[in-house]
Amino acid sequence: MAQVAAITGASSGIGRAVARHFLRAGGPVALLARRGGLLDELLGQERPGGGDAWACPGDATDPAAVQAFVDGTVARFKRLDVLVLAVGWNVPDRALTSITPERFRSLIDANLHSAFLATHAALPHLRRQEGGLIIYISSVSAIAPDASGAAYQAAKHGLTGLANAVRFEEQRHGIRASLICPGVVDTPLLRQRPQPPAPQDLARALQPEDVAAACAFLAELPPRAVVPELVIRPTLLT
Repeated sequence: MAQVAAITGASSGIGRAVARHFLRAGGPVALLARRGGLLDELLGQERPGGGDAWACPGDATDPAAVQAFVDGTVARFKRLDVLVLAVGWNVPDRALTSITPERFRSLIDANLHSAFLATHAALPHLRRQEGGLIIYISSVSAIAPDASGAAYQAAKHGLTGLANAVRFEEQRHGIRASLICPGVVDTPLLRQRPQPPAPQDLARALQPEDVAAACAFLAELPPRAVVPELVIRPTLLT
């Protein structure tokens, strides 16, 4: 039986690459992002196997929108096997000398609270079906200090705690949680840096498809196996 996959942040970057992978695999796929037009475009391009798919425009930081997405996925496909949480956002003015409390909170909402909302919405369904996998797209910012800013780093550290809690508390229900921590990935988010990377650095960076391949690997593991944390770095970058 084909796995039912749901992806948040599916309109661009890593989320779009993950969505593309699962769509090409032909299984049932549900997609959430604010930009519905980009989701429709993706569905029009990436369904060679004719698999069923559903695009759900919505804000991943809105509890009602997230609940409707998760419940709608289960109502349409009868279950949920893999939930990939790929929402990510940052801003150029990220240093402690310039970030405001309001902007700090908005980055926590986007990068951490959105993941909690989806987790909270999905857990009752996963418990009922006695299994499922949640994949949190984090960052090497959660492992070592870098220039991504206090809010982004705090949110990614928070994802580690969230994933660990899910894995510990929900293992008795057969629910697994994995954290992927990529290094530099060539995505639109990367261009939000105060100083955008040089072309030669972009050429050496990871591609979103590399992270999508990691998600596919985790999803293909049997229920008896879980990878708590997977770190992926560019070969030529630290």
